[in-house]
Amino acid sequence: MICVICGRITSGGVFNPAVEKLSAAWRDAARRGVPPGKDQIAADLQTIGQGHWRIDKAALQVQRTSAVPLSLNAIAKGVILDKVASRMLDSSSKIAGVMVNIGGDIRVAGALSVDVEIANPLTDAIGSVGIGSLRVTEGAVATSGNSERAFNVAGQSYSHIIDPRTGIPVTQTTSATVLADVASTADVVATICNVLSVSDSIRLVNSLPGVECLLVSLQRVRIGHRTLASQQRQTLPRLKMHRLYLKC
Repeated sequence: MICVICGRITSGGVFNPAVEKLSAAWRDAARRGVPPGKDQIAADLQTIGQGHWRIDKAALQVQRTSAVPLSLNAIAKGVILDKVASRMLDSSSKIAGVMVNIGGDIRVAGALSVDVEIANPLTDAIGSVGIGSLRVTEGAVATSGNSERAFNVAGQSYSHIIDPRTGIPVTQTTSATVLADVASTADVVATICNVLSVSDSIRLVNSLPGVECLLVSLQRVRIGHRTLASQQRQTLPRLKMHRLYLKC
């Protein structure tokens, strides 16, 4: 599934592990107190746009073809969750079901159902009231957004998620929660939904079987699919609710 997703979106440059070079530029900008210049961003965009590996499917080998730093943060946590859950279930016949939580991303496997609270990105302190909850059975849920991590440059806060197509921190979505069959899918799609526009995010999620999303835009509008939207709380201070049921 993860390969299908990446194949669908990498042609537009939305998912690019080489974005780490741009993230480094913005981290440096936060230290200096000055945003990256247009020339630097343009040069970095050209660098990350080149090929970074060669895949030999027959030999099952991958060869690095550039020295550009790569980050798998958008996938790694989900892959680890899936592997750990599978290993735990296989370790003993006495284990009927497991839940694995890494940094708020959750994988549920086996004969187990878990109620998962979706944090309010505007007030996501521990113990604060979330924007809703959902029950996860044999699946995963991941949330990505800018509420807990940001680049602070000259007194202005920028999302830590960079659009690999522009080199600029994303500005449209403040939080994306994705429900999927496996954590690797939920993890990467949640990040992608922060980069894409809301309408393009909905279009992508509609194209992926078994995937649902709940988006909170910077205009404090919530957009969700049937599974997630039906389980949201009906009252939420400071957030206007708007639901789009686009799945058939």
